[in-house]
Amino acid sequence: MIDILAGAREGLQDLYLFARYFSGLRLRSYQIEAAKVIVDSVIHEKGKTFVVIFPRQSGKNELQAQIETYLLTIYQKLDAEFVKVSPPGNRKRSMPCGGWSGS
Repeated sequence: MIDILAGAREGLQDLYLFARYFSGLRLRSYQIEAAKVIVDSVIHEKGKTFVVIFPRQSGKNELQAQIETYLLTIYQKLDAEFVKVSPPGNRKRSMPCGGWSGS
């Protein structure tokens, strides 16, 4: 029981450990790098805006879910809120000539 509590305490101190202990995920180094900057901005109230661009199938949604879950967990007792904006899917359509069109 003590090991579980120690792991939980440790997991709440760091997003990588949080994901590993509570979700069983091992975030990749490039995910950790982005996550640290985002979480630091939130915790220290820097108010920055981030755009995370990774190649397809590289864990963007996975990272987003872990950051959100981590922040909701550590701020659950505070009167706080956060705003997440995700644009709709890629609006560009492939044209027969190989060009791109979109709004």
